[in-house]
Order: sequence, then structure tokens, then C-alpha cells
Amino acid sequence: MSQENVEAVRNSYELWSSGDFGRFLEMVHPDFVFTTSGTFPGIDSEYRGREGMTRFSDTMLDAWATFQIEPTEIRGRDSYVIATLRFLGTGRISGVEVAVDFHHVLHFRDGLVDRLISHPNLADALAIAGLTE
Repeated sequence: MSQENVEAVRNSYELWSSGDFGRFLEMVHPDFVFTTSGTFPGIDSEYRGREGMTRFSDTMLDAWATFQIEPTEIRGRDSYVIATLRFLGTGRISGVEVAVDFHHVLHFRDGLVDRLISHPNLADALAIAGLTE
């Protein structure tokens, strides 16, 4: 199951980057919880459900003229997928270009992502999810 989950996560980042947010949401469990890293100002610490994820997407689109998330490593363990990512964006108002590395820990239930934790530090992200490297 973990390889299927890895491929699903890889596909989800491709959908997000291509702007196909509707298909991305199909991969999210109705009980989905997204805990953000706190890295970006104006972003809530938590988003719940597909509606919450839509609100997060709208907030990001309002703040960034361009942005993409590039996975640099994706690996699976049981019902978890750990992704190392690079965020590339240009601020809508400031025009400042940003490149930030961070990590996602995703948990799958019933074939869908039900938990996503974002954190700038891999060890901390894993600890939050109860995992170790």
C-alpha cells in the first residue's frame, strides 16, 4: 500500500501545480486535517475538510502571483508518506521571489489523505506524526 500512496502523493503535487485543484480535492478524505508549518504569514495553523483545503488554496492564490511545490523526495512507510518539498513563489504585492524547503507528512485512510502536517524541519514533522527517520 505504501508505494500506491507514494504515487498518489506524487500525483497530488502534479495536480496542485497544474492548477487542477478539483481533482486534487478528490484525493482528500472528508475528515481531512491540514496542520500548517506557520512559515507563511496570514495562513491559519489548521484547515479541516475539503472546504478548509479550498480556503487554504484561495488564501495562497491571493498572496502569491505565482507558486509551485516541487517534490524533491517522496517515500512511504505503512499508511504514511513523507515528502521533502521546495516551495517557489513570487509575492503578489511585494514581487519578492521566495524559495523555501519544507516537509509534508501525509497519512492515508480509506485510500485518501486524512492528515497532512507541514513543517520546515523533517525530524520535527516526523515527531509530530509519531514517526522517526
